[in-house]
Amino acid sequence: MARLEIEYDIDRAREVYKLLTAVIVPRPIAWVSTLSIDGVENLAPHSFFTVASVAPAIIQFNSVGRKDSLTNAVDTGEFVVNLA
Repeated sequence: MARLEIEYDIDRAREVYKLLTAVIVPRPIAWVSTLSIDGVENLAPHSFFTVASVAPAIIQFNSVGRKDSLTNAVDTGEFVVNLA
């Protein structure tokens, strides 16, 4: 089997994203719920989440782009990860 090396540059981000999401399986989905600073509820699926630490217990999620979940979590300092 040949080794594949990918030169990453921002112009190929979409191509690299598609490759990563195709090879990392299964990708469980977390439903991240947040509230905006105005009290607007948001629930969104995120496949990029993981345990970051056990002491203290920390779960993280990544947002591809600055979407409502990330904006709300940064603004309020809170989010909830719901697993199905």
